[in-house]
Amino acid sequence: MGAFLGFLAVFFIVMSSTRKGVKIFLEKVLIRNKKKEIKTSWDLRLLLALQKYHRYFGIGALLTALFHAALQFSITGAPSLTGGTMVGLLVIQGVTGYLQENKKGNLKLLNTIHSIIPPVLVLLIVLHIIYNSTFIPELGIGG
Repeated sequence: MGAFLGFLAVFFIVMSSTRKGVKIFLEKVLIRNKKKEIKTSWDLRLLLALQKYHRYFGIGALLTALFHAALQFSITGAPSLTGGTMVGLLVIQGVTGYLQENKKGNLKLLNTIHSIIPPVLVLLIVLHIIYNSTFIPELGIGG
């Protein structure tokens, strides 16, 4: 169950991290489609929904990461430095997104922080899986 929650948290992180790339792609495609008078296809509507609701994927990522952490801690009794760092970054990500949405604070700085965290999370996910993996016992990694 712990691994499932971990993978679910990764899914939510990836889905919430797609906003910038989707926005750039959509702007080009929607402008092109409007010039050619082409109706928006189902896949573009899906990408628009991803962009619009990315905050809910972020909330899902934080909640599943917290459940994953609690479950894994109850099983192993040991905290995870990489996991705790990721949860902390997810909280910062949420706070910066909230402040941007409500136009509070230095928006350029908040946007920079909000844009830097997703690639850092991806790196931490890889490190977390490697460091805490039970799949590589011959290397002495994991339990």
